[in-house]
Amino acid sequence: MTSRKAQLCLAVAAGCLAAISFPTSASAEPGRLQLLPGYQHVRLQGIDSIVGEIVKPDGLRISYEQGMLPKPGQPEVGGMFRDGAKHMPKAKRLWYREQTVQGQRVHLAMRNDEWLIVSFPQAGMNFSAKIESPEQLVDALLMILTYAQ
Repeated sequence: MTSRKAQLCLAVAAGCLAAISFPTSASAEPGRLQLLPGYQHVRLQGIDSIVGEIVKPDGLRISYEQGMLPKPGQPEVGGMFRDGAKHMPKAKRLWYREQTVQGQRVHLAMRNDEWLIVSFPQAGMNFSAKIESPEQLVDALLMILTYAQ
């Protein structure tokens, strides 16, 4: 990589990080998620986005990633939000729904391989979880839909 390209990459990464507000507590749930009993939040280290998991020992694992919202007309760079639910190809999903919850748009999709994808496009947030039972689907939705931008 040329020195000029490296400088440009660093400038873009610095801009991305400057635009993201990080919670003051390393364990704070994103968007004040209301966790069900037995679940815990684990903040992970992201490079150009905010990432983490909601986990229950020997059970459901919900991953999330929050990226920057792309500005109209600007090129997409690493760390930018892409609506995982809405942009999932129809051939790869069992179902897709849109709804407004707590005043914000929510896009939900279930992939053919039983992965639930929930996107909050106004907040740049994607949640995903491998669903192995109806109870896990209910737990995932009960927690994810409490997300407040």
